Amino acid sequence: MELSVKEALHVFPVSEGMLVAADRGISRIIIAINLMYAPDIINWMKEGELLLKTAYAIKDSP
Repeated sequence: MELSVKEALHVFPVSEGMLVAADRGISRIIIAINLMYAPDIINWMKEGELLLKTAYAIKDSP
């Protein structure tokens, strides 16, 4: 099953989140979903991943 970022934004619980990147890639197909707490996540990401970020690592930073 293929699912685009735009379609995923209508599926719970993703629909409860917020898209913070540019919508330029909104039609991209999601290959995998990744959830990480690390602030340097860019070093661990792979092409086609939907990144769910909690911001836990910066929770105490205003």
